[in-house]
Formats: sequence, C-alpha cells, structure tokens
Amino acid sequence: MAECVVPDHADGLITLDAADALWVGLTAGGAVPTASGAFTRSPARARTGYVLLGSRVVATVETGGGRWGVAEREVRRAAADLNAVEMDRRKLVRVGPFRGAQVPEPERDEDTPLR
Repeated sequence: MAECVVPDHADGLITLDAADALWVGLTAGGAVPTASGAFTRSPARARTGYVLLGSRVVATVETGGGRWGVAEREVRRAAADLNAVEMDRRKLVRVGPFRGAQVPEPERDEDTPLR
C-alpha cells in the first residue's frame, strides 16, 4: 500500500486520506467492522486536534497550508488495539439514527444516577 507522507515532516506523519486508507486496510480482518472516513467524514473532527479510533485517541497535527496529518505509528497502534478485541459478529447490532424513525422519550427514574 502506498502511503502519502506529509511534506516537510520526517517524523512519520501521513495525510488524513492516507490514514483513512491505512486504518481500513489494517482493520479489515479484525472482529470489529470499520469503514473508511475515520479521519475525513462525520463525526470525525480531525481539525479539533484528535480522532477517536476504537478506544484510542489519536492526535492530529496541522501541517500548514490547511493540511492536516497524523502519526502513522498511532494509526497502527489503534488498529492493533481494535484487532485484539474478540467478539461474535453475529451478535452486533446497528445503532441508528434511522431516518424517519420515532425516538421514544427516555424513561426518567429519579433513583438512577446519570453517567
């Protein structure tokens, strides 16, 4: 896989597009399904300085000229963490939002603390 290194950065920074491709490639055989766009599509907000990949927070860096990058090694670490998770894919459930679905009002129980 060809990776696009961010210009003028020898510290392993890659572009967000390259990070998306790397993430999908590294997690393709894992138990937890992933999709492209982890860095470039909603709800990712790379320009806030981080992206959440699995349970790992991966820092993003503004490289100049409106371009952003991420350390390749951090994407690889996050993928390794996610690939270590074991689960039965048949037991996964898709969680909305679903277009046009009525969302019931949550029940309120005064004795239950919010988390």
